[in-house]
Amino acid sequence: MDDTITKEQLQEKLDALQIRMDEVSKSENTYRLLFQNSLEGIGVSKEFRIIDANNALLKILGYDDINEIKEHPFLEFIVPEDRLSIQAKIAERMKGDTSYNHMIFKMIRKDGKIIDVETAHIGMQAGEERFTLSSFRDITEKVKTEDELRRSEELYRITLSNISDAVFITDETGVFTFVCPNVDTIFGYTHEEVSALANIALLLGDKLFDPAELKNSGELQNIAWDIVDKKGDKHNLLVNVKSVAIKGGTILYTCRDITELKRVEKKILDLAKFPGENPNPVLRISKDGEIIYANRGSEPLLKYWKCQVGQVLSEIFKRKITEVFCSGLNSTEEIEFENNVYSLTYTPLHETNYINIYGYDITQQRKLEERLQIREHLDSLGTLAGGIAHDFNNLLAVIFGNIELLRSEAAGFTDEQREFLDEASYSCRRAAMLIKNIQFLSKGVVEQTTDVDLYQTIKNVFEFLDDTPDKNIEKIIHIRPGEYIISGKPDQLHQAFLHLGSNALEAIQRKDAKTGDFIKISAEECHITANDRRGLSPGKYVHIFFEDTGTGMTERVKRKAFDPLFTTKERSSQKGQGLGLAIVYNIVTRMHEGFIEIESTEGKGTVFHIYLPLSLAQSSGDSEYLDGNKEKNATILVVEDEKSVRRVTEKMLRKHGYTVMTAADGIEGLEVYNAHYNTIDLVMLDLSMPKMSGKMFLEKILNTNPNVKVIISSGQSEEEMQKYKQAKGYLSKPYNIDNLIKMIGKVLD
Repeated sequence: MDDTITKEQLQEKLDALQIRMDEVSKSENTYRLLFQNSLEGIGVSKEFRIIDANNALLKILGYDDINEIKEHPFLEFIVPEDRLSIQAKIAERMKGDTSYNHMIFKMIRKDGKIIDVETAHIGMQAGEERFTLSSFRDITEKVKTEDELRRSEELYRITLSNISDAVFITDETGVFTFVCPNVDTIFGYTHEEVSALANIALLLGDKLFDPAELKNSGELQNIAWDIVDKKGDKHNLLVNVKSVAIKGGTILYTCRDITELKRVEKKILDLAKFPGENPNPVLRISKDGEIIYANRGSEPLLKYWKCQVGQVLSEIFKRKITEVFCSGLNSTEEIEFENNVYSLTYTPLHETNYINIYGYDITQQRKLEERLQIREHLDSLGTLAGGIAHDFNNLLAVIFGNIELLRSEAAGFTDEQREFLDEASYSCRRAAMLIKNIQFLSKGVVEQTTDVDLYQTIKNVFEFLDDTPDKNIEKIIHIRPGEYIISGKPDQLHQAFLHLGSNALEAIQRKDAKTGDFIKISAEECHITANDRRGLSPGKYVHIFFEDTGTGMTERVKRKAFDPLFTTKERSSQKGQGLGLAIVYNIVTRMHEGFIEIESTEGKGTVFHIYLPLSLAQSSGDSEYLDGNKEKNATILVVEDEKSVRRVTEKMLRKHGYTVMTAADGIEGLEVYNAHYNTIDLVMLDLSMPKMSGKMFLEKILNTNPNVKVIISSGQSEEEMQKYKQAKGYLSKPYNIDNLIKMIGKVLD
C-alpha cells in the first residue's frame, strides 16, 4: 500500500490545521475579551495564589497591574480573622466539587481599606493540575445600607414599644400588616392575640370611618371612639387614620387612650353643672374681682378672704385673679386656712369676662406627704448614725471602761471624788443612749417581736419618771395588768413611752406645774378594717391615749413634731435637740407597723393617739437572767483594733481573774487563735478591723473549731451584730464591768 503523501495533500492538511488554529485563537480572544470586560471580578487561582485576574477584580482590590496581585498569596487579601475558615472552604472546592460555593467575607484593598465581598468558587481540572475559578462582587455599600436599615428598624421597634399610643397598619381591606408590640397597654390583649384577629374591624369595629372620606382627604384626625378591653373595662380612644404606603400596608391607625382625660373633664363638668352639691369650693369671680357666685363648700374660703358674694376681693387676693385673666391660662395654687389645705384651680373664661375657681381639700394628702418626708429624714439620719456610731461608741468604751476601773478602786476616795466618778459615769451612759436613740432611726429591726404587757411597760416608765423633783405632777394609769398584750419589742416600746413621758413633764414644767397637773395613760381595744384612713392593716389594735396637761402645741409644731430635723428647743438648750418624738414615730410606725397622731390645744395640753397591734397570746412572764457574776478560771482572746479599747477591756477581765490574750487585727488574732485554740475558752471580737474583718476572722476560726464561743463586741448597732448568728452573745459599746462579766458568764455557762 502506498502511504506516500503528495505535496497537494500535505498542503491541504496544513491549510486545515491553520484554519483550526485560527478558530482556536479567535475563541481564545473572545474568552479573553469576555473575561476582561466582565462586570464582576473574576480570578483564577492555583494553590491559593492568583494566576490571572480581570480588570473588574483589579479595580475591586485597588490594583492597576495583574503582576502586583501575583506577588502575594490570595489569603493575604482576606482580613486575618477570616483566613483560616476561607482557606478550608476553598480547599473543599479544589477536591473536585463542581458546584459553586457562595461566601461573603472581608478583603483588604491595596490602600488598606476593608471592603465586604461576595464570592463564588468552583474547582477545575486541566490535565494533572487543579485550579479554582472565583467570582467577586464588591457589596460594601449594600452591607452598609443593610446595617443602617437594621439600626433604623431597631430604633423604630424601640420607639413603638415605648410610646403610649397603639399603632396598627393594615391593607385596604383592614387585614393587619403590622401590630405594635405594646398593644396590651390599651386593649389588654397580647400582641399575638391581636394579630390572630387578622382584621382590625374585629378590634375596633367596621364603622370607625367612611373609606370614601379617607380616600378624598388622605387623613382623618381625632375620631372619638369607645372600645371594651379584654377585662371588660371601657376605654375612650382618640383615633387617627391615614393613607400610607409602608410595609405592604395602605392605612395607618394611631389610637390614644384618653379615658383618664375624659374622666377629669367629666369631673370638672359635673362640678360646674352641680356646684351646689359639691362639698368643695366652686366660685365664679369677675375680671374685676367681684364674687359672682359661691357654693356652700366655699364658705371657709370666703371666710379666709373676708368677703361675701356681691363684694369685691381685697387687693392682695384680687392680684391672683388679674394675673390669671391676663395670662389666659389655667393656674393652680395651694392655700392653707382653718387647719385645712386647699388646691384651687383658676380657669379664665374670656368670652364672659369671668374666672371659675374649683377647689379640692388636700389636707389628708398633705399629711401623707409630710409623713413620707419624715420617713425620708429618718432614713437620712439613720445613714448618718451608721457612719458615726461605731467610732463614737469605741471612744465611749474607753472612757466608760476606765471610769469603771476607777470606781472599783474607789475605796480610798473622798465622797466628792466618788461624786465626780458618778457624774462622769452618768454622762457616759447618756452619751451612749444618745447614739442608741439615733441608731433607732435607721432601717431594720433589732429586737425580736414578743408579747408585751402594756400596763407593765407604762408602770416601769412612770416609776422612772417619779424621780422628777416636781411632785405636783400626778401620773395616772387607767389600764389593768394583763388587760392589753401588745405584739411588740419591749425595749423599744419602753423607750417610746419614756420619751413621751419626758416630753410631757417638760411641757408641764414650762408652764409652772401646779396641783391638778397630770400625765395619764388610758386605752381601748379597736378593730381596724380594710381601707383604713390611717393605713393600718386590718386586725385588732389597742388605741392608747397618752395625755398631759402641758403647754400644748401650735398647728405648725404639730405638723413638724415628728420630723427629726425640727425642734422647738433653743440651740443652746441643755435638754437636747428634740429627737425624742422622731424616735417615738419611728418605733410606732416602722418598728411596730402602728400609727400615731397628735391632738393638742395650745395652752391646754396634748393627747397622743397611738395604735399598736394586739397579740392573741398572753405574756409568758418575766425573763430569767443567768448569773454571770461568777468569776471563771478561763482564757479569753480579745480581738480589737482600737488600742485603748483593747487595753481597758484587758484590764477589766484580768481584774476579775480571767487570763487574757489580745490581738490588734484579724490576721494577728487568727495567728494567736491557731497557736492556742486548745486553751482559749472564749473570743471577744470587734467587727470593723483593718487587714481582716471580724466577719472573715469568725468564718476562719469556725473552720478550725465549729464549737468556738464568740461574743461580738462592737460600736455598731445591735442589728448589725445580730446578723452573725454563729456568735453566742453580743455586747454594745460602751459597756460596764457588770454587763461584761455577766455576758461572759452566760456564754461560758
